[in-house]
Amino acid sequence: MDVRQKGKRFEREVAKRVGGKRTPCSGGLDIKGDVRDLSGAFRDWVIECKHQERGNLWSFVNQAKGEVRGSLRDWVVVWKRNNEKPVAVMDFEAWCCLVELIGELGGDVCGESGGKHD
Repeated sequence: MDVRQKGKRFEREVAKRVGGKRTPCSGGLDIKGDVRDLSGAFRDWVIECKHQERGNLWSFVNQAKGEVRGSLRDWVVVWKRNNEKPVAVMDFEAWCCLVELIGELGGDVCGESGGKHD
């Protein structure tokens, strides 16, 4: 599978997980992020997906930040390497707000695993 197909497949996987749709022609349209039609808890987020073995994290972050500039939306970069689970990179203050909210909800928002994964 070529690199572009691998990236598109990953975008579809992320979109499915968050209840959205992959943005066609990612980066080429006026739609922000790689996932569109988000609703519920995800509606105010711009999601950038990267499936690359090597990459410059700061360039990924800057791309995501550029997507939300001038809006009230938050951003997250979902980065995956081959044979690894994806990781999410986001603004520290936004992460703190999420953790505080989880605490207010009783801390069990991910079911029995408690959010602890490999």
